[in-house]
Amino acid sequence: MAFKMTGYSAFTKNGDKDKKKTKEDRLTKSMKLQKSENPDTYTPKGKTSNLELINDLEDRIEFLGESVNNGTKTQKEVDPDIRKFRKRLGYLRQNK
Repeated sequence: MAFKMTGYSAFTKNGDKDKKKTKEDRLTKSMKLQKSENPDTYTPKGKTSNLELINDLEDRIEFLGESVNNGTKTQKEVDPDIRKFRKRLGYLRQNK
C-alpha cells in the first residue's frame, strides 16, 4: 500500500530550488562571485538594470586583470572566469 508524503513530489528533486534560469533572470540578475575573485567584491543583489550589470561585469574583469598584474593570482587561474564574464557581457549587450 502506497501513501503520499505531504509536500513531496516524485517529479521534482528539490522542489522549486532547481528552477531553470529564465531569460529575464539572465538579463536582470548579477552573476555569483567566482572562485578566483576577491570575496570582498561587490555584486548587485536582486533585479538591476542592464547598464548596471554591464558596468559591474566590466569592473570585475578589470579587477581580475589587476590581481594578475599584482601577482596575487596567475593568468591560468583567472582565464576561465574572465571568459565567463565576457560571454555574459556579450549576451547582455546583444539583448539591450
